[in-house]
Amino acid sequence: MGCKHSVLLASDKNQGLRSPTKENNGIKKLSSFKKLSFSLRSHKPSINPTKGVSVYHLQTTFLQNITQEPFNLNSSSTIYDIENLNHKNTLGYIRTKSQFITDPNDGKIGSSYVDSLDENDVDHVGIANLMLSYTWGYKIGDIVDTLVDYCNSKHYDTKRTYVWLCCLCVNQHRVVETSESESGVKNNNTRMNHSFRKGQKSDKNLVDDRNDETIQENFLNRIEGVNEVVSMVYPWNKPMSLSRIWCLFELFTAYNEKCEISIVMPPSERIKMIKELSSNESCFDDLLETLNGSNIQNAEASYEMDKIRILNIIKNKAGFTTFEALDDIVNELFTNWAKDGIMTGVETLEKVSENPTIDSDFGLLCAQLGVMLDRQDEYDLSLQLHKKAVDIFINVYGDVDHNVASAHHNVGRALFKTGDLDGALAHYRRVLAIDEELVGDDHEDTATSLSNVADVLKAQDNLEEAEKEMKRALNIRLKVKGDHPDTARSYSQIGLLYHHMEMYDEAVAEHQKALNICLKSLGENYPETATSYHNLAGALVQKKDYESALVNFEKALVIYENLFGEEHVKTKHTISWIDMVKEAIQDEEAAKES
Repeated sequence: MGCKHSVLLASDKNQGLRSPTKENNGIKKLSSFKKLSFSLRSHKPSINPTKGVSVYHLQTTFLQNITQEPFNLNSSSTIYDIENLNHKNTLGYIRTKSQFITDPNDGKIGSSYVDSLDENDVDHVGIANLMLSYTWGYKIGDIVDTLVDYCNSKHYDTKRTYVWLCCLCVNQHRVVETSESESGVKNNNTRMNHSFRKGQKSDKNLVDDRNDETIQENFLNRIEGVNEVVSMVYPWNKPMSLSRIWCLFELFTAYNEKCEISIVMPPSERIKMIKELSSNESCFDDLLETLNGSNIQNAEASYEMDKIRILNIIKNKAGFTTFEALDDIVNELFTNWAKDGIMTGVETLEKVSENPTIDSDFGLLCAQLGVMLDRQDEYDLSLQLHKKAVDIFINVYGDVDHNVASAHHNVGRALFKTGDLDGALAHYRRVLAIDEELVGDDHEDTATSLSNVADVLKAQDNLEEAEKEMKRALNIRLKVKGDHPDTARSYSQIGLLYHHMEMYDEAVAEHQKALNICLKSLGENYPETATSYHNLAGALVQKKDYESALVNFEKALVIYENLFGEEHVKTKHTISWIDMVKEAIQDEEAAKES
């Protein structure tokens, strides 16, 4: 009446991740990547304080005003909707608010939005202490929600958190005037976002001042004055910012200038990410593939000269001959964000659950996300989720249940991978006890648990006990399954143990049994068959039976090449063994001749 626990990894079958069954009814951290030693600056500039709008202002006044006549917008409106720079004479809310204000930089009528605010009203405007990296295609409601959520996570006062946003802190009147005077501009909205958004020393002579040095120094001034950069991610599975050259350059520069960098997303998008990841285990692998695919040379810029100048800055000022270092920095930032985002998303769902300690769906979600992190070898993170799943399932189902066994199994596996053998053994023994009570001795679940216990005992060098548990597992499989690949796996496990104990004759015998079963139950062209050939050859090498070892290694190689190709690690590993065996054979022949 028992259920077989699913194995979610193709390899490492004995310690494969066990999947529970479902009921019917922010501070960013970089890993070992070192800071680059260069600086993009040619000199240390003096910093003029840069004004920003408060998060409180965005949350209240700004969101309220855009809903009024004649704008009739709402929180779902994008920045493009709020201010369309393609229409010089049709002012959006941002330019309307500032159209009669004198710009303090050039003394002309028409200022930036932030300069239209009363600088004495400190609840709404002040010296910027945060810079938001985003795109104009984002919804204003998502931008505000992201900033409010960020302030809450950092315990910042929204009335004293002043944000530098290009749409509000750059004079959009001058942007339109300048872009109209230039030829060949296809899309002023996007161009403004990625070209003029960094600000200028003065709004005069924008075209003449837009050289590499000016772009570089103006942006570095913004970064140094703010010293905290928040990069907004949307949508979660294909962030727009990874395809925009200005966004990538912002992150790269902020990283190199040792700014605090936080990669964030709207709370609603974070919950969406967690739910989609938990329902499709391949999503996380796809996400990491996307995040690791950052390539600044392929990034987009609506104004081609921006891209050329930014690449020149990176190459000439930073001294790169290639752009791989920049791509590596951005890839690592986003990969760490994805992993940490899972943990933050789980915390969010835990808070909104009425009673997470007895929420079986939440426990299942923790278990599934833990499995995803295991697949990325993130065991320190996955352990937190697997342990939550254990506690929840015990509360819901009691101590003896298949879901509880699955959760204990996953904890044990993660502990084993991190080297906590005592902890792993305790959890594996608990799984074994549950299996024995639920399904009895003659069941594959019990055999699998015995094999896992044996692996830990072997790692602890308790070889006699390991052999005993392995043989118990083998006898169950012989009785329940007969000549089955799982039975072959037991023979291989025992053969590897004997190899470790330097009992090579016994090892050869066990590996031969495993190979015979694989050939009978699977056939020649299977990974398990190739592994059996390889294991047998390894034991024969220790017996110095090099000719027989070579035959088996070569058979394994043919299968690996057919299944995985010439570049696969297993193929290359087998070729290395073949080369060593051939060299040993030549040495033997040379010794005989001498």
